[in-house]
Amino acid sequence: MCNDDNTDNRFLKPLGRFPAIEEDEAPYRLLCNEYPPAKD
Repeated sequence: MCNDDNTDNRFLKPLGRFPAIEEDEAPYRLLCNEYPPAKD
């Protein structure tokens, strides 16, 4: 028998492409788009 992806893979709830991340501590380093905006 061969694998049929349309009927063989069953999941209880649909999964997205990327899992949700639960942050448990403050960031150690920020990415460039995470810095607060500069003031004039």
